[in-house]
Amino acid sequence: MKLKLYALLAAGCLAFSSQAQDVHFSQFYAAPLTLNPASTGDFDGLFRVTGIYRNQWLGVANVKPFFSTPSVGLDFSLLKDKFEGTKMEGSSLGVGVSFTNDQQNDKTFSNNQFMVSVAWHQALLKEKLVIGLGFQGGMFLKQVNSNSFQFGSGFLPDLNYDKTLGETVNSPNVNRFDLNAGLNMTFKLVKNLDFTVGYAAMHLTSPKEAYLNSTSSNKLPIRHQVSTMFDITAAKRLSLLPGFLYQNQAKAHEGTFGLTAGIHLVNKPDDKATLFLGIWSRLNTGVDKTLTSAIIPKAGIEFKKVRIGAAYDIGLGPIRKDVKAAGTGRAPNAFEISFQYIFQNATPKEANWLFNPRY
Repeated sequence: MKLKLYALLAAGCLAFSSQAQDVHFSQFYAAPLTLNPASTGDFDGLFRVTGIYRNQWLGVANVKPFFSTPSVGLDFSLLKDKFEGTKMEGSSLGVGVSFTNDQQNDKTFSNNQFMVSVAWHQALLKEKLVIGLGFQGGMFLKQVNSNSFQFGSGFLPDLNYDKTLGETVNSPNVNRFDLNAGLNMTFKLVKNLDFTVGYAAMHLTSPKEAYLNSTSSNKLPIRHQVSTMFDITAAKRLSLLPGFLYQNQAKAHEGTFGLTAGIHLVNKPDDKATLFLGIWSRLNTGVDKTLTSAIIPKAGIEFKKVRIGAAYDIGLGPIRKDVKAAGTGRAPNAFEISFQYIFQNATPKEANWLFNPRY
């Protein structure tokens, strides 16, 4: 019983002390507006709807789930038809909105974030190279429910607890403005190979976060991340999709990498169905430089412009041993499911001289 209590307290302290740790998704490409502002409007269509839900540490410390993170996004790719037949053909403007909710330890900690993003995609070399530059701004509201908190300073010699001696919460709500920026480049230099590389800097304003009266200043560090994705046509019915994501925030480092195979079950120009199967991995190092890892099987299906994906994180390393030692019988695993829909409009061609105020 004591071990279970220690596990819960340790997890709570981890959540309280890791305000600098942002939410992350194993299917990071399925939540493009949380990955890189420059991904806004970077698709073939008029608008895109995305959604992802992550359920982490289900059953650990008798909380179901310990971490719960849904995110939805909507973005548009505009002005493409305005540049047809010009030197800027293939360029576009992307605008979008996204909402993310992150809850920890049965709503003890919660974070709601609403962001608006805009990006410009400039096509060069006859659309063989597209450079995207994006910015994203919005508000986040972080809330803490401190009713069940117990701090070391409040324990008496007889192990009874005196709330008047413990820490006090300055404010249960932290509401701040946040700003992100990103750059990506997509190369189509070879017939059967597309390659995308992107960089994003999140929390450029370094917003302050402080819940306890004893905390004078706690700035959210800038998170730097680099992502790469390949799309290789290996055969008529087979595509290979290797990728990599590296993130750094303060003294925390994370790398996610792996390979997904796309098997084209139906491969017609206007009627495609693809099955995706992949195996990925993630490595993390924190402040104490302890290395943790996970193995991540993935699967998905895409039909026309709809894609549904799933991923299951199998936690490895010290954290797995610690949780099992606490007697919960649960491994620190996570499950994700994602959805994406792209609407492809069929706009009739119009005379160049006819002004069309579509946007």
